[in-house]
Amino acid sequence: MNKKNNEKIMKKIFSVILLITMLSCSNSDNETSNSNSPYAGTWTGTYTGTGGTNNTGDNGTCTVMVSNNGTVTGTATSVPYSETYQLTGSVNASGVLAVAFGTSSAGGVFNGNMSTNGTASGTWTNNIPTPPFTGTWNATKQ
Repeated sequence: MNKKNNEKIMKKIFSVILLITMLSCSNSDNETSNSNSPYAGTWTGTYTGTGGTNNTGDNGTCTVMVSNNGTVTGTATSVPYSETYQLTGSVNASGVLAVAFGTSSAGGVFNGNMSTNGTASGTWTNNIPTPPFTGTWNATKQ
């Protein structure tokens, strides 16, 4: 091969590499990761409810972190039982919150609505005891 053919081949290879690099750096791969949820930030609150063995009820505190894409993680800590549950879930663009802890057969959910004014509320259920705990929760954005 001559020098001129080598240059053409090298230019083609360089063009392909440049194209691949540009496409792989595109921000269109995951648009939701770049969104800014109006609910993003740390929220703290309380929950209270009835039910459980001997109808003892449950109450405690909860703290959740909402990411820019609406993913929710946090904890709920029971005061009378000194137990802490890991919370995972999401909040959609309309503020509808769905968070779970434990498993579907031994756990529960916090459902409700978050507001752009920094308040949130809803209901919760813990189906671990029989009868299950049920109640309400409230939170504010910090």
